[in-house]
Amino acid sequence: MSVYGVSGTSYSNTGNTVTDTTKELGKDDFFKLLIASLKYQDPLEPMENQEFVSQMANFSSLEQMTNLNTQFQGMSSFLENCLSSITYIQQATACLDKEVEYLDGDQILVAQVDGVEFHEGMPVLVAGDQRIHLAYVISIRTPQTVSQEAVADEAAAEGNEIIQE
Repeated sequence: MSVYGVSGTSYSNTGNTVTDTTKELGKDDFFKLLIASLKYQDPLEPMENQEFVSQMANFSSLEQMTNLNTQFQGMSSFLENCLSSITYIQQATACLDKEVEYLDGDQILVAQVDGVEFHEGMPVLVAGDQRIHLAYVISIRTPQTVSQEAVADEAAAEGNEIIQE
């Protein structure tokens, strides 16, 4: 596209276009703009020191906020990981001395949880010689306990005598 000025001189657009894929201005872009504004400023009305210092202060504040945002994102990720770990630990310890139903291949088995171990940072339930990942647990329940009286009543019904120590 050609444009004719008042003096008769023609200016031509060569078709060069700049495409920015990031859609965010960084500090390099800011400095390029600042240098361009200093380079092409009106020599009769140059940029005053206050304007220059103000722009630098704004840029410094922007950079500090960007750094804070990055640090907050890192802390947020760290806290999410900690909370996930704590949740898994709480779930695993809640299973101690409980009966759990869990999937083992295509079978549903029942076992009493004796302890909790950690493998690769994740809690694993210990039931005898079995190691059970929390993801395979279907249900958790308090094991049925047999009272001493029920044992004595059953023994008496069968004609056996229970000797207490």
